[in-house]
Amino acid sequence: MSIEKKNIKKKWNLENIEHIKEYNKNYYKNNKKALDYYHKNKDLINETKKEKMTCICGSSFNKHMKIRHEKSIKHNNYID
Repeated sequence: MSIEKKNIKKKWNLENIEHIKEYNKNYYKNNKKALDYYHKNKDLINETKKEKMTCICGSSFNKHMKIRHEKSIKHNNYID
């Protein structure tokens, strides 16, 4: 991100601090159940994300990167 974009974002955040606070409060209120689940099971979730997988094309990747890998050039060349 360029310095100019950072400055614009910083300025917008300062001008809209009340809007951001209200948005975050509403987000937490509306997603409390999911956020509580995440905080209680953070370690388990992170362990499953770090789990290594091996593809039929020969590549290895973390479980949470499977879709990204399936779109990769290496994987598509092997499949074709």
